[in-house]
Amino acid sequence: MTPQPKNRAAMKGPSKIQADAIYLRNQVESPFLRLPGEIRNRIYEFALTASRIQVRKRYILPPNRTIYLYFDTCKTIKMNDNRPSNNVNLLLGITATCRQVHAEAALLPYTLNTFAIDPAALGELIKILPDHAKDAIKVVRLALSWESLLAGYRVKGLEHLVKLTSLEKIILPIKGIPAQFYPNMKEIEHTAQCIEIVEP
Repeated sequence: MTPQPKNRAAMKGPSKIQADAIYLRNQVESPFLRLPGEIRNRIYEFALTASRIQVRKRYILPPNRTIYLYFDTCKTIKMNDNRPSNNVNLLLGITATCRQVHAEAALLPYTLNTFAIDPAALGELIKILPDHAKDAIKVVRLALSWESLLAGYRVKGLEHLVKLTSLEKIILPIKGIPAQFYPNMKEIEHTAQCIEIVEP
């Protein structure tokens, strides 16, 4: 059977005129967008809060030596087959539903959640996030290894914290470690308004 040529016009997204028409129609017809803004904001807060979004490096064994970031959320999100998924894309999906929802909610996953970050992944996180996203992050929990700290290893990547310009709080899970084994606090203290030391 001869394959049918694809209709390239059908593969394209809507034109600007069509997109504008959809935007205006949504404002009039969408039950969600007709809700008062205060109620929509409460729904966004519920839908986009995962408590903690984890950012780590994953090392792929040879022959593929790629190092990349993956995102993990502590919120259990159900997929269609009812298996739990930790794919943060499911958490962010609501922000891609339409233009108005994106305008209202795109930054909320970054402002509402704590980012639990492996310091070694900070530099790469800064590279892949657009400026408006990384500037919206307010709370970071640094994933620190007690074993590495007690062995005297220097924590790498802390210098990138200054690039998170809206950072309000840094959480350090180092309560109970003697102060001489703390990470370089000078690289941390001037980057946020508040530093909280907690149990690992």
